[in-house]
Amino acid sequence: MTSIYAGYQKHDIDNLNNKGFWILNLMTQIILPKEIKLTANYSYLTPKAGYFYFTAEKPFNNSVDLTLTKKFMDNRLTVSVFANDIFNGQLMQVRSNPPSGETVMLRTKYDSRNFGLSVNYKIPTKNKLAKEDANILNQTKKDENGGVMQQGQ
Repeated sequence: MTSIYAGYQKHDIDNLNNKGFWILNLMTQIILPKEIKLTANYSYLTPKAGYFYFTAEKPFNNSVDLTLTKKFMDNRLTVSVFANDIFNGQLMQVRSNPPSGETVMLRTKYDSRNFGLSVNYKIPTKNKLAKEDANILNQTKKDENGGVMQQGQ
């Protein structure tokens, strides 16, 4: 499974000539041998664009994340190994666009990489009520107000 997201955003502010910026995100999931799931995510914002009263000199959201996941014990135990922002691409460098006066350059760079191990275990239950059907929840919500907003609410 692969998904692609692209969005364009432009902030129109009086007396300020802002360029818009593109938001790009690619995500894919691949089932590897032995039912190991690999999830890869890439995010990017284009530089030289106006973000309210700032212009991004460098792309300030640029990351690659990887996760490997394996389920055990009839899907009750999930073990994941993850690496976020593996290329340490988080950088914010913006120039202010004040209506008058001098511009200011702001720059922030820190090591945003993180790596870890996640272990989740679903405790088995014999309580049949613990396995609620999502349709029942939706039906209950509709029954409370008849599916139509009442006058005066």
